[in-house]
Amino acid sequence: HYQSMAIVTGTDMRERPRGFALCLEDVLVKVSGDPHLRSDPRVAKVEKRAGDYVVPFNYVDPMAWLHHHDDPGTYDRSQNLTVAFDPAKIDALLLTLGTQPWKGPRPILIPALSVRGRKPPDYLLSADEPLGAEQRAAFERIAAEAGIPLRFPTASEFGGWGGGKGSLTGTTVRSLEGTIVIRGTLEWSDEASAGLVRGKQAGRMASTPGRSEASGMTRRSPASSRAQC
Repeated sequence: HYQSMAIVTGTDMRERPRGFALCLEDVLVKVSGDPHLRSDPRVAKVEKRAGDYVVPFNYVDPMAWLHHHDDPGTYDRSQNLTVAFDPAKIDALLLTLGTQPWKGPRPILIPALSVRGRKPPDYLLSADEPLGAEQRAAFERIAAEAGIPLRFPTASEFGGWGGGKGSLTGTTVRSLEGTIVIRGTLEWSDEASAGLVRGKQAGRMASTPGRSEASGMTRRSPASSRAQC
């Protein structure tokens, strides 16, 4: 969780500070599991001195196999900048931001969602539903950014819960130990830019040990600002 990668131009100081800042933001979110840090103005200030938290870093040219025909082609190539940060410094920084590192195993997020797109049919967002490829990719990207494990239910699991024909109405979604189940509906909105999907979900969490549960949580879909139907 203490390492991240950013795409920058060249290997000199033109974009290295920007790359360090992007990677620091990613690491703070992954280590804490708190995506709200991305919009925290205090983080923006810290990013200006992101280099203070860096240990090793390296560049990889993803197009190294391509022959360089001129100097601009050498200096202005996109590079994958991988940055590792000092864990102790990152942990201390998080405390100053009013949060803390999320130690230990993290619960697996299981989205149990029905999708109501611009065109029928409605469908359940299972791991093997071809129509849900873009929604799954959006969830996977956002979960990875927060360092949260993610698993989509299979069609057979939805069937076992009583879900069918794109609907979860009347369905009992079972929480497993060490999981957070997000149940709800993603709906197409013509009002949102680019026809983005938005919706509300009710979450249910089961954790170990002691099986504590939290239900009735209402939140905007993680896919609401990213996924396209």
